[in-house]
Amino acid sequence: MRIATGSAVLVAAAAVLSAVAPAAHAVLPPPALSFVPDRGGAGVGAPCGHSVRCVGPSGAFATIGEAVAAARSGDTIQVQAGTYRELVVVRGKTLTLRGGFAAGFARRSPVAEETVIDAAGEGSAVTLSGAGNSSVDGFTITRGRATLNEDRGGGGSGIKVEESGRVSITRNLIVANDDGTDVRTCDCSVLGGGIGAAGDPRRSSLVVRGNVIRGNRAHRGGGMAIGLPAVIEGNLVESNAGGSDHGGGLYLNAPRMTVRRNLIRGNSVGDQAGYGWGGGGIFYGGAGPSPRASFGGNRWVGNSAPSAGSALFVDDSAVATITGDLFHGNACPETGGAGLYVDGGGDPARGSVATLENVTITGHRCGLQARGSAIFTEGGSRIAVTNSIITGNGSRSQIYVCAECGELPLIGPSTIAYSLVGPGAVNVRRGAGMRSGSAGFLRPAGGDFHLGRLSRGIDAAAPSSSVGLEPRPHGGRRDIGAYGGTREAARRR
Repeated sequence: MRIATGSAVLVAAAAVLSAVAPAAHAVLPPPALSFVPDRGGAGVGAPCGHSVRCVGPSGAFATIGEAVAAARSGDTIQVQAGTYRELVVVRGKTLTLRGGFAAGFARRSPVAEETVIDAAGEGSAVTLSGAGNSSVDGFTITRGRATLNEDRGGGGSGIKVEESGRVSITRNLIVANDDGTDVRTCDCSVLGGGIGAAGDPRRSSLVVRGNVIRGNRAHRGGGMAIGLPAVIEGNLVESNAGGSDHGGGLYLNAPRMTVRRNLIRGNSVGDQAGYGWGGGGIFYGGAGPSPRASFGGNRWVGNSAPSAGSALFVDDSAVATITGDLFHGNACPETGGAGLYVDGGGDPARGSVATLENVTITGHRCGLQARGSAIFTEGGSRIAVTNSIITGNGSRSQIYVCAECGELPLIGPSTIAYSLVGPGAVNVRRGAGMRSGSAGFLRPAGGDFHLGRLSRGIDAAAPSSSVGLEPRPHGGRRDIGAYGGTREAARRR
């Protein structure tokens, strides 16, 4: 987990950290604890025939595979509600796959008219290979089991995407897909239980939006393993497991990533290996140019990792911008960083950079012996924090930058400003606008971390930060924490 760089990258990283109060970003409120994607609700179908291939008892095709084989690139396949025990493979053509149709195909509701692709443990439930700009929308995808290639690798038990174009995966329930291997006994590597996507990042990309991704398993990325530029938005990523050491819910590695307004809950990593990082998710760089990820308005809760970074782990020269995310109630791991762990590494070795704005990290029950209960940053990696609330996580230090960890090149000091932190921010340079004391959350015991009317976080953000969509009266200054700058901000007392 160590990496390196040339002077140009060091200069760029230092520039990111040079200002104690970086430029303000738009803030999205995190989803509620009760959030479930609506998966589309009611809709209508297109008339069957010509470029629309209809599958089911009232369609022309009995199986999805038959319709795929008959279809031409650019066709749409509409699937009537029911259970289809088959492996769906789209190869060398662009298709739109849509589930959730009632008999006759005039009405569509993916939830009410459940359309199940059941792989029965025979392989990946859906494979898109060289499939152009194909899409998969409105299915229940289950019991996929990725097969191993000649190099003992594999992935994508639920949905496997390889060497395609701009693929969209939307409004599906992706549940109980598992490669069935154990890292302790299998000399293999399997990535992506629910979704596994790989290919040339210059030609391929992915949109994952409005899905429920639940109860899937793989070595890494139990929920999904994404190696392409991607937008991951509005999903419930829940109760997935990575048996190996990296990434329970999300395993992300691509030059560009946007991850916003997801509820990432109850995921775990390392239950087979006995150690691991990034229970909720990991974003890492590898040996290439520093990849960049934008995290916005996500909620990370109830995730666990035995070693470090129960919620989010940023690793191997990655550059992450985290705006409006809410971290609470994740397990306190062995090393620290129940909310966020920032690490460097790889070959050559360099640090990672994380810039946090309007973030809330609270409610982690770490013991007094823990270092950096909210955020742990290894030597050579750096953080810049503004407009945030980081408190109530146990231990003597909420934030810990470990100067003695590793031997990576220094890329400037870690900084914090216009934030409420306490107690303890070790090896972090404090700027203007710092506050201490109670955050004044509305109902923290019930998971409600909006600010109450008497909170010290109201109107406490950097003067350069716009009030955004805060309701009037708002006092002319943005609130700090995950709801500042949004419609859900507190009204001025």
